[in-house]
Amino acid sequence: MIGVDGIVAYKAVFSAAERPIQCAMELELNILQRREEIHRWRFDWSRNDADGRYVYIRISKTHKHGIASYIRVPESIPVAHSELGARTLGELIRKCRGDGIHSPHLVHRKPKRVKAAKSREHPFQLTPQQISKGFASARDACGIYDLLAAEQRPTFHELIALGEHLREKQGWTLQQIQRLRGHTKESTTKAYLEGHSWTTIEAPASQ
Repeated sequence: MIGVDGIVAYKAVFSAAERPIQCAMELELNILQRREEIHRWRFDWSRNDADGRYVYIRISKTHKHGIASYIRVPESIPVAHSELGARTLGELIRKCRGDGIHSPHLVHRKPKRVKAAKSREHPFQLTPQQISKGFASARDACGIYDLLAAEQRPTFHELIALGEHLREKQGWTLQQIQRLRGHTKESTTKAYLEGHSWTTIEAPASQ
């Protein structure tokens, strides 16, 4: 989905997606986190601090990448792009709640039948697999990738690359993008919560 037609493709897939998948797409595109973080994201991750309202995200990592990373993202941060019409991360979070369904998770759906699953904490929470399959269904339904073989079509994960491209166009440096993704160990600004050291995300001054 990267390139000149990246947003065109994003809009096409978005228009064919169900509401929970649309929310997952918007979050992935703008916060640059993996599917697992999008799946786990809860409304109570947002907290009021003395200097504003922030989202606290614990980025899960494999042992290969070391211990988990902790980032604190201001809700006032401008989005890179939003088909839901959100201008900031905070607005995007509120739009994920605007369907009248009471769920602790941003990406949710009220199922016809409640089924237990090890990969979710709440019966309305979408599993990582449901997010991927929902995106793939919308991608194929919109027809924009009909000329590509199934294995060549973009996956949900590739929204991160498009989001990075959009952030670069906004003036974000590579270091700022890496910090948002949790790929760096050092930070200049830190906040403390429950004994953990949190890296505060800062947008370019122009924003």
